[in-house]
Amino acid sequence: MTILQADRIANLSDSQLIAKKAKEAIPACAHDIPSGEAAAKGAARAITGAVELSVRNVLTDMRYVTWRLAT
Repeated sequence: MTILQADRIANLSDSQLIAKKAKEAIPACAHDIPSGEAAAKGAARAITGAVELSVRNVLTDMRYVTWRLAT
């Protein structure tokens, strides 16, 4: 799942994409469509959470660099 797809699932609740990812999840980590949807939504939340943490870390580093350059 790409970051864009994860964002569309987690933040926009894209039902078509959720259904597509649910079908893809069935052979790997789900037994039926509802559990596939839950797996897709969980993966999307995990990916968006990791991206948000990464962005927060980059912004913190940039704030530190800016502060060091100013002093």
